[in-house]
Order: sequence, then C-alpha cells, then structure tokens
Amino acid sequence: MTVHEDRANLAGELDRLRNELTASEAWHLHVSLRKLDQSFRAFQDSNQKLASALVGVQDPRVIMEVFDEAHRDRVDKLVMHFGTLLQNYVASAFSLGDTTRTFAKRTYSSSSFWPEYADHIRTSFAEAAAPHFVRELKNHTQHEAAVLLTAGLHISDIDSSGKGSARTTIALNLARLREEVSWTDHAKGYLDGKGNELDLVTLLDDYSPVVFDFHTWLRQRQADLHAGQFREIEQREDEIRAVETHLAAL
Repeated sequence: MTVHEDRANLAGELDRLRNELTASEAWHLHVSLRKLDQSFRAFQDSNQKLASALVGVQDPRVIMEVFDEAHRDRVDKLVMHFGTLLQNYVASAFSLGDTTRTFAKRTYSSSSFWPEYADHIRTSFAEAAAPHFVRELKNHTQHEAAVLLTAGLHISDIDSSGKGSARTTIALNLARLREEVSWTDHAKGYLDGKGNELDLVTLLDDYSPVVFDFHTWLRQRQADLHAGQFREIEQREDEIRAVETHLAAL
C-alpha cells in the first residue's frame, strides 16, 4: 500500500471517529455542560466586576475626586456606572438560572437524581428570600438601573482635629422600590428591616454565595453522575489523537 493510500485510509478513519464522537450522547452532554459553564462564568465575571468596583470606590483618592464640590456631575457618572454593573449582574443571574433550569429539566427530569436536584433548588432558591428579591429586581433594572441607586459619603471616627475616615456607599433606593414595585412575600421578607437603602455590598454578600454554593454542589454531583460519559469522550478523543499522530508522521 502506498503512502498516498495510507493517508487516504487514515483520513477516512479520522472522519469516522470524529463523526462518531460528535454524534454520541456523551458529546451532546458535553456541549450542554459547556454552555452551562459559560453561563456560570458570565455570572462569575459580572459579580467580580461589581465587587471590585465597590472596593475601588473606597480608595481615598477616588473619594476625593468623585465628591469634589467643584465637579458634582462626577457623582452622577459614578451612579450611572454602577447602574450598568448592577444591570449586568442581575441579568447574568437570571440568565444562569434560566440556563440551569432548562438543562436540568432536559437532562435529569426522568432520572433518580431529579428529586435531589429539586430539593437543592427548593432550599437554595425557592425558600430563600434573597434569590426572590434579585429575580424580581431584574424586572426593574433592565431599562435604567441607575435611577434606583444612590451614592453616599459617610464620615466617621472624627478626632479632635476634625479628621475622620470616609466611606462610600452605593445603595439601592428601597424607599422608591417599595413604592413602585409589588413584591412577593418572599422578596418582602428580604426587605424587612433594611430601612430605606440597601448597600450593594450587602446584596452581593447575601446573594452571590447562594449561587456559588449551589453550582459547586451541582458540579460535584455531575462529576459522579456523568463519569462514564466523561471517560467515553476521553477514550474517543485519545483514538482521534492517535490517528492524527499517525497521519502526521506519514
């Protein structure tokens, strides 16, 4: 057999192996899990950007620049910036929830894992107040989140010389939200006792760990549930690489 014939045979074998891989149930699961992971990473990214920005506005140099009396428009610009970050955060949370729900229903609804999954959804989200608030908040941040925010400068620990420490807060205007929104009982439960403002730091502290903890648990369970499919993909990819190596050596 000539080298040309060997290459043709190997190329045909490579096509067959690749087609079998992409047609397999294991590969379809892999693609779905990758989409779920992309949605999770989008939430992770929006959370990180918002959290980092909230830390950044505590920099004394930023505080002096933003709250300079000669440039009052800077506060408005700061609020607009955080409005965009909040929109992205809430939208990515909603998107992740929708992607997860669609994937789980399609993949697990007829399996023995479904009751366990549903129980974790119930305890993490359905019965918890913060997730209800964030989900309902989405309907009121999709157009202009900035109008729901306030920026404040708080001076504390003032000594005898008149010097003190400064802290910036970026907060949701809960007084306005209570007036304009018909909240469900779960969301109202989250708002109870929070006064007229909700610092975005508090919102992130209350909600983000719920999402991260749930998806950490889900990934751990998926590693067990789909171990066979993951091994199948690895084996098929090993076969493909072996043929590719052989083909490249000719």
